[in-house]
Order: sequence, then structure tokens, then C-alpha cells
Amino acid sequence: MQHDLFIFFSTITEIISKWFSEAHPEQWITLGGILLVLGIIRVVAVQWSPTRAEPSL
Repeated sequence: MQHDLFIFFSTITEIISKWFSEAHPEQWITLGGILLVLGIIRVVAVQWSPTRAEPSL
């Protein structure tokens, strides 16, 4: 599983580096929007995860 994640992130990093080699401001704004949405999705997924551990007192 970790190997698959490494390949995924390596591929994404390579795509982003090629895409932004001569980046226009619109591309940076697009990337920022994508990262913001992914961050919000992650927070929502963790917040309402059915397997979320309850904090111990």
C-alpha cells in the first residue's frame, strides 16, 4: 500500500512540476484552489469518519 502511495505522489509531483515549469498566474490560482478543496475534503472526512477514535479522558 505504501509503495502505491509513493508512486501516486511521485507521479502527481512530476505532473505538477511539468505543468508549472512556465506557470501563468491562473495556473497558480487553480493549484491553490485544488489544494484548498482537497484540504477541506480531508478535514470533513476525518471529522465525520465512522472509525474515528473517541478521545480518552
